[in-house]
Amino acid sequence: RAVGEVLGRRAAVTLVPGTVLSPADLGPVAGLPAGRSLVGVALTAAEAPANGVVRGEKVAVVMAGVPGSTSSAPSVPPVPAGGGSSAAGGVVAVPGAVLCQGATVVAVSGPTSTSAGSASVATLEVPASVAPVLATLSAEGALAVVVEGRA
Repeated sequence: RAVGEVLGRRAAVTLVPGTVLSPADLGPVAGLPAGRSLVGVALTAAEAPANGVVRGEKVAVVMAGVPGSTSSAPSVPPVPAGGGSSAAGGVVAVPGAVLCQGATVVAVSGPTSTSAGSASVATLEVPASVAPVLATLSAEGALAVVVEGRA
């Protein structure tokens, strides 16, 4: 295939070395819609359902608290239901607060070993306005995911 026809597209099937690449082997051009971001969220066994999460599932991202912290919860920008943006000032997120609904699981890897034990990493597609907050809280071990029902 010509490089221009292949660049930016993901494989739609498992590619086997030495086989000829056909148009049916390729998915659409990769990329995110405007206003969307990908964020990696580290999930221990206590921060996800027992069977984990799988690609394509819709999840809500919940504030789980900051491990080892006895102080008040960190201040984070407000995140309305659905993860939209808000022009209001910061709010205090409390454990159990839903930070983003309708996030799509794009990929899952792991488990990997961390200083806190074993964790998998879920890549979530979320509104760009909440991605920095989710990334920060994930790094602190302060997030959990809840699988949402299908409509």
